[in-house]
Amino acid sequence: MSSATRSSTKADRAAGLAQAVRLASATSSHRADLAIVNACRPAKARVSYGSLARALKPDAPAGPRSLSVAHEVLIVDAIMEFQKNGFNVTEAHLIKAVADIIKDLPAEEQVKWRDGRPSEHCVRLFCRRHSMRLRRENMLESVRARAMTIENFAAHFSMMAHLMEEHNITPDRLSNWMRRAFHLGGSTTPATR
Repeated sequence: MSSATRSSTKADRAAGLAQAVRLASATSSHRADLAIVNACRPAKARVSYGSLARALKPDAPAGPRSLSVAHEVLIVDAIMEFQKNGFNVTEAHLIKAVADIIKDLPAEEQVKWRDGRPSEHCVRLFCRRHSMRLRRENMLESVRARAMTIENFAAHFSMMAHLMEEHNITPDRLSNWMRRAFHLGGSTTPATR
């Protein structure tokens, strides 16, 4: 789109918004006013309902921030600390953390949150407000996901504890062997073979 076309579209949109504001001040049905204004306009020059609402109430807040600033700062600090230590903080983790905070709020504050948790839109606004980027969740194959349960981990470590006890393996007898091979008692190189 050329700059002349872009400026023409902006001017057309501004004229349409001014016309919609004049109509809306005389009537109570804003959607009907928009339908009248947008009837003969091309798609790129149409006025949205949000644009009309912002033009009619320019001082209205963008939406209530239901969490206190202190709660938001705590969440941001925790996320930054986890990410600095290499943990993968995802959108699901943030939703769970905010849901836990919501449970501790008074009943009249809890009512503001649908289902007692923030929406994905709320999470996106939170991240934009604090200039944060959440990491994507690591997806496991279904077989591995079914195998990686708390019960399976508990059974594995229980078996390991039993084997360590049975074979008298103490911390002084443990070592960390890496994947690289090493040789005891001298090196063998291709030239000495």
